[in-house]
Amino acid sequence: MKTTVYYSVRNLGDGSAYPTFFESEELARIDQDYLDEGWGESCTGSLTIKHTGKISFEGVETLKDCITELEAEINEDWFTKGEQDQMKKKLAELKKLK
Repeated sequence: MKTTVYYSVRNLGDGSAYPTFFESEELARIDQDYLDEGWGESCTGSLTIKHTGKISFEGVETLKDCITELEAEINEDWFTKGEQDQMKKKLAELKKLK
């Protein structure tokens, strides 16, 4: 059996970067498309794990997780109108994946 986990490398803007894991390639791509501190090229990829039994991952973001988090943040007062508009575009793209 094989299980594939997709990732998007996020830039923290201070010289550091870290991967965020997703359940699908589309979620990783959308994450890259809407980064605040992006890269000059896409920084997505995947890990395929071969196994014989059930495996589970903590911290893998699902479509539901992404939508729930964005809906909770989208109207927070500290985001500018431009940031909120960008978040609304991302939310619309995520909802197309349902």
